[in-house]
Order: sequence, then structure tokens, then C-alpha cells
Amino acid sequence: LILIIWPIYYFVTKKNNKEITYSLMKPEKRDLKNFIICSGVVLPKEEAEIKSRVSGVLENLYVQNGDRVSKGQIIAEIGIIPDMGELVVSESGVNIAKINFDNQNVSYNRNKILLEKGIIPKAEFEKIENEFLNTKEQLNNARKKYRIIKLGNYSNVQKSNTSITSTIDGIVTLLPTKIGASIIQSNNFSEGTTIAKISNIEKMIFEGNVKEYEVAKLNEGMNVIINTAISDKNEKGVLSEISTSGKNIDGMILFDIKVELIDAKINKTGFSANAKITTNEKKDVLTIREEWITVKNDSTYVLMKKNNDEDEDEKRLIELGFSDGIFTEVLSGLNVNETIIVYDK
Repeated sequence: LILIIWPIYYFVTKKNNKEITYSLMKPEKRDLKNFIICSGVVLPKEEAEIKSRVSGVLENLYVQNGDRVSKGQIIAEIGIIPDMGELVVSESGVNIAKINFDNQNVSYNRNKILLEKGIIPKAEFEKIENEFLNTKEQLNNARKKYRIIKLGNYSNVQKSNTSITSTIDGIVTLLPTKIGASIIQSNNFSEGTTIAKISNIEKMIFEGNVKEYEVAKLNEGMNVIINTAISDKNEKGVLSEISTSGKNIDGMILFDIKVELIDAKINKTGFSANAKITTNEKKDVLTIREEWITVKNDSTYVLMKKNNDEDEDEKRLIELGFSDGIFTEVLSGLNVNETIIVYDK
């Protein structure tokens, strides 16, 4: 019985006599910030998919991935493969217009001689002249239509339909179509074949989304730090757009946001990134760690060590303000040169 009781008594006595240790801490002034972190993608603010306005075959491609192009620069040429049915109808229209023009031309020349001899009045000749000019214009239009169907343009100078030009300044980021591939024109019924994608990498944005309980904390113009997947350096940005409508993704309501990057030094697009949005910030405020604070009933206090070690610790009531989750602002009750006692657990 003694062998059983004695070890229990020994360990209980040793535990009760364990020396109490503590640390002395001082409040410090620091900057406090609150953040919202969300994930997303970095994309160019200006990006254009270049498509053709005519169907045919990609004959020439004058750019490569990474090339810088300017607005209006020719980047490709399309070879026209005309529809034979439309070509035959158009050729027939040219022949009919040519017959009408020849008939009106003979009538015009004959009546012009009669006018000069004073046989017909001028008013009658003007009517014949108008008909002659109308048939001449109809013939020109028929020939232009035939040339457009056959060659893609109606003159030797104009090549806007077959010459594909860039619509913005930027760099070539995608060339999905190879030389010799069939091209479908872009119209109201079809998106058409993408020949190239041009991106202006001088203006970049971050697109991401935040949870519904976080969106109320956001306002346009907030400072944002972008941490990218391709660089160790953080990029600075400004929150420029917050969606007014949420979307349900896997049972969670999310709101889209956009951040404009400031002086971004990036030459690639479409990579993942994280955005740290500063929702609240205070500079140079008196702070203490949250773990030093004791909350009991309606009181919030810290322990202060008195000059005489034999005296009990003083409970100092304090008023707290802004917190970043680790440090808390002290509004009143403490000075920067006072000492807090923190017992080791």
C-alpha cells in the first residue's frame, strides 16, 4: 500500500510546487491592416480575336507568337475559294447588265445626234441620258459583285477583305490556325475562324471572385497586392470593378472582381495569381498581441507587474480598437513605455 501511495503523493506535490514563469512585454506602435485574399487569373485589359470577313484558305501568315504588331498591320492573307453557284449567278448578272448598257448606249448616241440637229427637245434627251447613266452604273456594280465573289475585292488596290489586319496594338499571343487551313467568315450566324489573338500586355488586369460575406467589405479604389505564379515579385493594383450580381459555384455564392495592375512588368497572360485586398488600414497605432488580453464578463484587461514583487498583479482595464487577427489597437488604458506581464502556459 505504501509503495502505491508514495509515488502518487510525490508527483502531486511536485506539480503543485512547480515554479510559475512569466514574460514581461511592452506595447509597440505598428501599422495594422486587414486583408481579403482571393485567387484568379491575370489577363490583358485589351484583347482581340482576329477573324476573317470572307471564307477561303489561309494562304500567308506574316507573324509569329510573341511578335509585336500595331493597329492596322497586315498579319495574314486569305485566298478566296468562290461558291460556284453564286459565281454563275453573278456572271449572268454581268452579262444582262452589259446587254442593257449596250442597248442604252446605242439609244443615247442616236438621240444625241437628233438633239444636235434640233429634231428632239432637250427634256426628252435628258430622260434618255438618265437611263443610259443608270444602266452604266448597274453594269459597274454587277462587275464589282462578280469580282468580290471571285477574288474577295473589287479593285486591284483594295484588299481589305482578303488582307487580315490587327485591330489593336499589342503582341501575338495565339495562332491557332495554320497555313492552308480552311477559313470560315465571321458573320451574324457564325463566330468564324480565329486567325490570331492579339493582346495589349501594357494594360493588365486581375480577374477573380470573392465570397458573398466578403464583398460587403470591398469598395472600388482599394489597394491590392497581386502575387503571381510566374514571378517572385508582387505587383501592385487597384480594385476597379465589383460585380453587382453573384453566381452559384458548387453551392457557394461568389462575386466577380477586377483589379487594374499598375506598371506591371509582365510579358505573358492567362496565368494564375492571388490578390490580397486591403480592406482596412491604420498606421502607427499602439498595439499589443491578442493573446495578452483577458476578457471576463464585460471587462477587457491586461496584467501589469507592480514594483513590489510580493504585491498582486494589477488588472489594467483597456479599450481596444482595430485588429488584424494577431495585433490589436489599444485606444486607452496603456502607454508605450509600460510593462505587461504575460504568464507562460
